[in-house]
Amino acid sequence: MKKFLVWLGIANFFLVMQMFAVQESRLLRNPDISGTQIVFTYGGDLWVVPRTGGEAQRLTSFPGLESDPHFSPDGNLVAFSAEYDGNIDVYIVSAAGGEPRRLTWHPGEDSARGWTPDGLRVLFASGRSSAPISYPKFWTVALTGGMPQPLPIPRAFKGSYSTDGTRLAYQMIEPWESEFRNYRGGQNNPIRIVDLASLQEEKLPWDGANDNSPIWLDHSICFLSDRDYAMNVWAYDLDAKQLRQLTRFRDFDAKQIAGHKDTLVIEQGGYLHTLDMASGELKKLTISAQGDFPWARSHWAKVGEKLIEPALSFSGKRAAFAARGEILSIPAEKGDARNLSRNPGSADRSPAWSPNGEKIAWFSDASGNMSW
Repeated sequence: MKKFLVWLGIANFFLVMQMFAVQESRLLRNPDISGTQIVFTYGGDLWVVPRTGGEAQRLTSFPGLESDPHFSPDGNLVAFSAEYDGNIDVYIVSAAGGEPRRLTWHPGEDSARGWTPDGLRVLFASGRSSAPISYPKFWTVALTGGMPQPLPIPRAFKGSYSTDGTRLAYQMIEPWESEFRNYRGGQNNPIRIVDLASLQEEKLPWDGANDNSPIWLDHSICFLSDRDYAMNVWAYDLDAKQLRQLTRFRDFDAKQIAGHKDTLVIEQGGYLHTLDMASGELKKLTISAQGDFPWARSHWAKVGEKLIEPALSFSGKRAAFAARGEILSIPAEKGDARNLSRNPGSADRSPAWSPNGEKIAWFSDASGNMSW
């Protein structure tokens, strides 16, 4: 009997431990890496976690969206873009937490892109000087504030300084359709290297693919490219003048990359991975971001201004719409609106009436795949 109670106690212990086990989080975005930490966005906030993964700590909690975090060269500060005060501007916050401090004040959008190598200024992209179309270019702003200074590059969207700060690798054009897989049109441009003193430019080898998000790591420039018909990480050796492919993802595209010394952090499939440039070892990180997410609670929401994908019945008496992942039937004049799908855990969209007007079909991902 005593032995049975011991085993029962052990079983209960492991059951309780399993109940309290930290659940892995997904949809982790916009990562950057320092010597000891990784910063990323999740649920519209910034989070930090050790480079090996584990339980993340929330760095910001303001209702506005935060994005584009970048560690300072010493890893003590994080520059980021934030939708505070009704506008997207550049802010900095201590990597240990604290109150963010605003650096830019223009009414247009300012997006953080990194730091100068000395850690005294933040690099950001802004279309504040172009009209009538807002084409972004690079600016820097001091940590002490003051007027931002433009870089002598007419147009730039993303980029990274060389270690000595004399050159910059950049992506010139901001794509208006970033999810067009294997696109080979005018949005695509080669990665460029510009000498900031002479303004002479060098283009990386390019075959018309979508090359973007360059980062400078010592003698290599790493970037994303779909030249193998999936978005993967590539590196250009500045000494050998050669390209090499670092990852071979096939299921989901790599979305964002950042680096520190000889280590890359990669966003792919909603997870974060680290890649050791020397050994080539790719490691998926297990990260848990636990917090109070009021937006995830069940709540009422007005959808009157969010109705999309209208489908008019053949009688003209009712119309079907998609709104916030639900399918609604709404009368033309008299009657009540009806929620037809009533499935808040899935995305329902694209309603279509049957010819006799008695049924409505729509797409749904309730099964795990988008289907009728």
